[in-house]
Amino acid sequence: MANQKTKKYENLILKVEKRKFDDMKRHKSKGTGLTPFLYFFSDHKNNPNGKIFVASRILKNVRNTKPHVELHKHTVDQMYMWIGSKKEMKGLKVEVFLDKENYIIESPCAVYIPAGLKHAHRYISGSGYFVGILLTNGKSYNDVTK
Repeated sequence: MANQKTKKYENLILKVEKRKFDDMKRHKSKGTGLTPFLYFFSDHKNNPNGKIFVASRILKNVRNTKPHVELHKHTVDQMYMWIGSKKEMKGLKVEVFLDKENYIIESPCAVYIPAGLKHAHRYISGSGYFVGILLTNGKSYNDVTK
């Protein structure tokens, strides 16, 4: 068991915060059929010295939602991940927009989005989790979003 003298890394244990995402550039919740909350695992607020943004969403019985984010791009790389709540992480169907192309994909799945590629997504059906990760290089989400 660690004593007080060995707790020099306590700042690396991040408190996950449930917050509305409407202050994120190009995002909206109104009229989409989705709750306006994300769980922020790492961003410029709870990890100000960090270089990574990680946010997640709980999805429960979604059905043909409207896109909650406009087609947009980042100045950094990003990864989308979908994890369904059924066996083998199945259970979510999503439409992903990459520039002028769209793809229907089912969980478990991930999409790598290189810096500069316009993208968006919407939920078609199912339950599970979404995780978004950006390598922000110490900047805020809004600073790396165009």
